[in-house]
Amino acid sequence: MQPKSIYEDIAQVYLRLNNFFLTPNLVIELDRHPLEIDIIAYRPKGATEYLTSNRRLEIDKDFFNLLTPKGTIDGLNIALICDVKGESQKLWRADNPKHIEVKITHPLTLFGINTSKKEVRRMTRELIKNGTYRYKELIIALVGFAKESTRKPHFSTSTEVKHIIIPIEHALNFIINRIKKVKEKERAIIHYPNISFKTLILLHRTKLLK
Repeated sequence: MQPKSIYEDIAQVYLRLNNFFLTPNLVIELDRHPLEIDIIAYRPKGATEYLTSNRRLEIDKDFFNLLTPKGTIDGLNIALICDVKGESQKLWRADNPKHIEVKITHPLTLFGINTSKKEVRRMTRELIKNGTYRYKELIIALVGFAKESTRKPHFSTSTEVKHIIIPIEHALNFIINRIKKVKEKERAIIHYPNISFKTLILLHRTKLLK
């Protein structure tokens, strides 16, 4: 298993536990050149998850507070375009800048933005510049998952493509803390994306948290 696929598993579980529906590894054909978007994620407004004891599962406020100026997501749908990288790989980079634009423009129509091509291109430029964009009741964000020294989600300092960075260590800690808080008898109703998840944590927890 390659490091990137390990990080993708962690990113998917993290997003799943924050009430997102996921489309991983979306492939777009561009001039016979396949482009892959690591994860597309969508969270409907008001999304909430409860356990059998009627306890509400908490979301990661450190991340959600970055999505709007006031840190509130009430009444908003959230759509994420995610890039996942292994160690020593830079997020949201491509040899051809056009590929980055396509990886942003194409998902916008999937999110229900059925406006003119000119307007979609303008939104794409705004996303590249700011990392987030609000369209009516929809917040769209560019997100990157990677291993780095910073421990909390934050905006990148990149001048090429602005995005929110979620450190792999932070995502893994969120997942582990969630499991610790949930009683054994309640865990069965939390459907993780793959059955090898707990094994993944046991194998990589020590290495990733060094």
